[in-house]
Amino acid sequence: MAEKPIVLTEHATRRYVALDLTPDLIREAIRGGKRVRLGKHKTSSTMHTKKGTIVVIFAEYPDHIAVITITKGARRK
Repeated sequence: MAEKPIVLTEHATRRYVALDLTPDLIREAIRGGKRVRLGKHKTSSTMHTKKGTIVVIFAEYPDHIAVITITKGARRK
């Protein structure tokens, strides 16, 4: 089965540009990060990187994944 396409909302696009992140990093966080279910469709995915902790909140639909927002945590030591 092919991977679902990832669609960024306007808010998510502004957030990743403001946080100086790349779309590839967001894609990697969704695919390989630690997932926590937040509701029927909403999920949170957390990943630790050199740039700090990245948290991506997204909604998973049958045909695509819609990124709602992106946050950045503290840098790991």
